[in-house]
Amino acid sequence: MKHRHSTIAGALLSLSLATTAAAQWSGSATTQLAVADGTASQDARAILPAPGGGCYVSWYETMSPIPGGPSTFHVQHLDAGGRQLWPHGGVSIGSGRAVLGVDASGDALVVYGTVVTGVNHFFVTRLDAATGAAVWPPAGVFVGTTTANLAFESVVGLTDGDVAVSWITDDRTQVLVKRFDPSGVSQWTRGIAPTVAGARAIGGTLVAGPGGSVFVGVAYFAGPFVGSPIWLNAQKLDAFGNELWPIAQVAISNSGSASGWDMAHDGVGGLAMSWTTDVEVAVQRVSALGTHSFPLGGIPVSTDASAIRGAQALRFDDVSGEMFVVFREQSFSGFDVRVQRIDATGTRLESATGRSLLPGPFALPIDTVHAVDVGGGVLVAWNRSSASGDAIEGIVTDSTGTASGGTFAIASSASNKSDAVATTSEFGFAMFAFTDDGTGDEDVLVQNVLPDGSLGGVATATVRNGGGVNPTAFTSVTPPAIGTSWTTEIAHAPSDVATAMILHARPDVGTIVLGFGEVLVDLTGPSLIGQATFAAPSPDPYSVAIPPNLGLVGLAFSAQGLIASPGAFQLTNAIDIVIGL
Repeated sequence: MKHRHSTIAGALLSLSLATTAAAQWSGSATTQLAVADGTASQDARAILPAPGGGCYVSWYETMSPIPGGPSTFHVQHLDAGGRQLWPHGGVSIGSGRAVLGVDASGDALVVYGTVVTGVNHFFVTRLDAATGAAVWPPAGVFVGTTTANLAFESVVGLTDGDVAVSWITDDRTQVLVKRFDPSGVSQWTRGIAPTVAGARAIGGTLVAGPGGSVFVGVAYFAGPFVGSPIWLNAQKLDAFGNELWPIAQVAISNSGSASGWDMAHDGVGGLAMSWTTDVEVAVQRVSALGTHSFPLGGIPVSTDASAIRGAQALRFDDVSGEMFVVFREQSFSGFDVRVQRIDATGTRLESATGRSLLPGPFALPIDTVHAVDVGGGVLVAWNRSSASGDAIEGIVTDSTGTASGGTFAIASSASNKSDAVATTSEFGFAMFAFTDDGTGDEDVLVQNVLPDGSLGGVATATVRNGGGVNPTAFTSVTPPAIGTSWTTEIAHAPSDVATAMILHARPDVGTIVLGFGEVLVDLTGPSLIGQATFAAPSPDPYSVAIPPNLGLVGLAFSAQGLIASPGAFQLTNAIDIVIGL
């Protein structure tokens, strides 16, 4: 039997459906999907985009009641609808510190360490996106050893398919970067030392650049002692490990003490960075040739000396060349969330102090802030404390920081929320993961946000059979989700000669047609898709391709089957669908 396949186009270019089968994105801010909810303590670490519009989520699980006790690292893969593609609880990797990345093929990358007689041995492993199975050797590929703290290790997939890993040498004089090919074979190792004599490296953050290059953000104590000011440098390595920027690396900050730095490729071979100092948030751009766009130390996002600025998030606009920075500000009036845009010349495009996104300052603290691309705009989000528990809230703005509506709740249950992380689906909506203690212990919950600020939007397929005179022979096999094919089946008797499926824009209340059964779709409207096949061994499969267009989410349609037997026809039940994730 031939599998019938159609493509939804034209009017259906706005379809999106939610499945009813398994756990998926919640449509309510009061209840989120749990990806880690065992009796142990789980703490969210990262969320990164995955192929097909979904994401990878990672977390630590600690069984010991002692703070800082032994923990295991877990990774889960969710599809675009929030459905868990790997077993609940994720894939467990290692028993120490670990970090998550994604390679160019869409597989997950994990660097993890294990301590042997006081020495950290660490490995990088690649997990198959479909199954979670190790693509490289089960224990991963050996990277190196160090007695230094591994908290700032980094792993990134590069544009040419290779993988880069960073770590700190035992004496903290260098950040080492090692490159592996797609098979896990080591290619080279490069050491990058802070440019200040006696400095101690504490972190090496990697960002993929063009042509297989990699940017390295080097954080270091600008003195021989822990507690010395933390300064930032940056370097760019080509695919062969050659340093592309002069004087060992480019100094980014050399005053105050930097923390919470963020890095992004500027789309033309350079690097954009933002960071927090003791009281300020600043930004810097470095050209593809390694020259500063702004003065050493960067451009502060605000000139208001009466307030303290803290947590920040960077978004870089490849088209306009603008840096979009969201930051938390604390003043005598309370806590605020503000946005500043800085163009390629270093000019502040908002007021000198940025633009507030809140109706008024909050009396209780605001924790992390996020800036996530959504459907051509930006979702700005924050974690806010309240007397009844924490709330993750957001507001959607355009690329200039102008809000298109008011603030809304993303997660509002009466619980403590922490460790929030966010990313953008390749379909253009936001995805969050965070730690939540609403069940009495700490779980990891996830939530999506669509470009209009709504939650959920998952695909649904609901069987409807009117008065019950038709056989229930038409079933939905997969959800009608964007970027996939909606597959259905029509069951029939061996003597039947053909089956057919029609998809209409509207359902019908049910009209009895003698010799056929009950019509459950509106035949007066346009028939969007019709398929038929000569019957083969039951059931007959059908397939409708749905484009990966977020604008289709929420569109509703109705489909019905028809079975032809020698000398007679029989209508089946209908399936009402809502296109979604």
